[in-house]
Amino acid sequence: MANKKPNGAYNIAPIFDEENYNYWKKCMSVHIQSVDMDVWDVVVNGWFQPQVVANGVAQEKAKVDWSDDDKKKVQYDLKARNILISSLGFHEYHFVSHCKTVKAMWDALETLHEGTDDVKQSKINTLVQQYELFRIEDGESISSMQMGFTHIVNKLQNFGKIISNQDCTNKILSCMIRE
Repeated sequence: MANKKPNGAYNIAPIFDEENYNYWKKCMSVHIQSVDMDVWDVVVNGWFQPQVVANGVAQEKAKVDWSDDDKKKVQYDLKARNILISSLGFHEYHFVSHCKTVKAMWDALETLHEGTDDVKQSKINTLVQQYELFRIEDGESISSMQMGFTHIVNKLQNFGKIISNQDCTNKILSCMIRE
């Protein structure tokens, strides 16, 4: 059998359809990292500004004085912005089109879809309460209950609140005990 490439769009950035932001965010993170870890670094840490030190003071380096390495590092931001822009719909593009760096774009999308730190904490608190109060409903199937539970746990994980497998198992078992 000849070399056959796998089916699917493994080399194309995931398209954001204005829904399921956390899913898209994780897929985009993996996609950019697979392109180049240095490109991902500018998304997380910000772009590289070539500098020169004169009299002990760091100053922005004139573009004509950039080395090949400086140009390569500056290019990381442009590559990341290209990937990000190509994956956005009309609404999101216009929301971030004013941003000068990919980090600013990424942060703006996070704030738009996840909220500020206070909003995130409020969402976490609500989800923790849903988790703690979770029970199987009368007449509900096990698979339906499991899907609802998994949805809550995944949302918590998206906000950085990790619940161990053991805690999840214990919670499921306690949900199924009829009182």
